[in-house]
Amino acid sequence: MVSFSGDGGFVMTCQELATAARYGLRVIIIVHNDNAYGAIKHYQHKRYESRYRDTNLNNPDFLALAAAFGIPARRTPDAASFAEALRVARAQGGPFLIEVPDRWRDLRH
Repeated sequence: MVSFSGDGGFVMTCQELATAARYGLRVIIIVHNDNAYGAIKHYQHKRYESRYRDTNLNNPDFLALAAAFGIPARRTPDAASFAEALRVARAQGGPFLIEVPDRWRDLRH
């Protein structure tokens, strides 16, 4: 099973890492990290001429957060490291978190 979410949505429900760890769920958790509510920020950029309101996030260190629950994790700054992390995650017997930092666009105008 794979869970894919943005950083904002993930932080709202990250306590579920405890459940995944407790039951050894075979879930790969992919977190797209753009340090913002990216969809809302994009909308504000288009609709309100880049006047942003409450869209930037102060995220935790997602790898440290996963480790706090005993869940292995990797940060993947490029496609090759993502492919390797996915291979490792699939081989694991339990949950695994992969953080994908957003480097392909800049919405921090």
